[in-house]
Amino acid sequence: NHHLRWSNECTEAFKTLKKKLTTAPIMNTPNFEQPFILEVDAFEYGLSAILTQEYDDKKYVIAYASRTLSAIERRYGAIEREALTIVWATKHFRVYIETSKILIRSDCKALQWLRNTKDVTGRLAR
Repeated sequence: NHHLRWSNECTEAFKTLKKKLTTAPIMNTPNFEQPFILEVDAFEYGLSAILTQEYDDKKYVIAYASRTLSAIERRYGAIEREALTIVWATKHFRVYIETSKILIRSDCKALQWLRNTKDVTGRLAR
């Protein structure tokens, strides 16, 4: 339980960081000749996704997305939240990825098991 004292200096630093994360060379327009990489992660209260591309020995951010979980979704297990993140992110970025190759990156090793399992039931199957 620590208190953060937000100052004008903090506000200016936040504005600078936000600008640098959302302009070139970090942000880029999509190159539909290149595959997309969807980096996803789920947390206790939210989901996050970053759509990127890697070519010319550089990594380019195309878009960021995040959302909070509903009260019901917060009751999901970790694997279910990670799977939900992939479903949500692919729908969210559909306009970019529907005609392109895509690689999904997640830190959830259990999703690899899920991908190779044929007898999945319940929410994970849906």
